[in-house]
Amino acid sequence: MLHVNLISERLEERRKNLTAISLSIVIALIVLIASSAWSLRTHASLRDVEQKIESVKKEMSDIADEAEQVAEMKQRIKMLKPVHTIVGDVQSSVWAWLRVLRDLHNAVPDDVWLEEVRSTFDSQTYKHVLRGRASTYSYRSVGDCLRALQRTDSFDPTGVKIVSIDRSEESVDFQLELKLAEVIGEYYQ
Repeated sequence: MLHVNLISERLEERRKNLTAISLSIVIALIVLIASSAWSLRTHASLRDVEQKIESVKKEMSDIADEAEQVAEMKQRIKMLKPVHTIVGDVQSSVWAWLRVLRDLHNAVPDDVWLEEVRSTFDSQTYKHVLRGRASTYSYRSVGDCLRALQRTDSFDPTGVKIVSIDRSEESVDFQLELKLAEVIGEYYQ
């Protein structure tokens, strides 16, 4: 009788099959792990890109808002520039009128009192004219007032005149007309 060991051949064949199956499982696990890692990495990269896109969108929105604000400010500046110019001109005319009033105050003698002063603009002669009413105790004071007004820088010496004069028991009342030496705020008449 011959002893044939068929078990070892089967075991050997089984071992080869198991080795092949094990190797296939290991390769499948390696492929699965590698693809999972690659998927996670890709997903993380995708998430980073999406976050960057959202960040850029927000920045673009902020920049658009700022650009809109800048455009609004430019429009306001464009609208306010003429107003600023007018305000500057009006301010300079205010200072000019204050100089006129200072000269008037300094020229009027202490014994003459002004009761009314108003300004008009004569568009034909293109001159400002101050008209006023004043009172004093003597004709001499009226003459002193006229001479003092003629010496000021604010009034045209040839345009200083008395329009009317009346004497009462208590005072000498007179009306005067004073042409300014220069036009003040001519664009705002």
